[in-house]
Amino acid sequence: MVLETKAHIEEDLKEIWQEESFTHLLNERNFLYPETIDTNVLLFIGINPGYSDDTAHVISYPLEKTDNKIPYFKKLNEVATLCDTDWTHLDLLFLRETDQSYIHKILRQQNGVPFISKQLELSDKLIRLAGPKVIVVSNVLAGIFLGKEKDKAKNQDVWLDYEFTFDDEIGTYRWNGIPVFFSSMLSGQRALDKGSRERLIWQIRRAIQIDSSK
Repeated sequence: MVLETKAHIEEDLKEIWQEESFTHLLNERNFLYPETIDTNVLLFIGINPGYSDDTAHVISYPLEKTDNKIPYFKKLNEVATLCDTDWTHLDLLFLRETDQSYIHKILRQQNGVPFISKQLELSDKLIRLAGPKVIVVSNVLAGIFLGKEKDKAKNQDVWLDYEFTFDDEIGTYRWNGIPVFFSSMLSGQRALDKGSRERLIWQIRRAIQIDSSK
């Protein structure tokens, strides 16, 4: 099943981008979101879309999962194929910026935290609507925003406040019963080494097999 995202988030994104208290954070760039998200498949979660001049005018994009022109999506497709499953992708933030350090810069500025939080609320909505069968979080900051490193006693890094419980049978976490794997990036200079990538694929396959047999 394919989830059309526009009706769920576009108006909310426009409100965020039109909010006067956030204008100094936008870097003169509009938001960007995927037009569709597949449901009940392997969901890859990233941090935010990159920026290029040739896409500056668009606010949504089709997720061309077999388009090997984009190295990032090519790697996701390769992993999903080896796991014998279909896949989809979602960035937690909709701000276009290639340099991830800009996100940390935003968080240090006035109204930076609510600007990020409002975007995360929309991503949370999409994740829940997608109902993925497996989640792979391939970015450390994305894991923090989900709540993996939270300390509620100190009110630190709570963000979306997802509760992750470790499942010894599949060797990874679960959230709402869904297997969740926290991984380094799957492409680029800081990508997983070959051995770690092979172990991740084995674990994803095993989690899917175990859950499908129940």
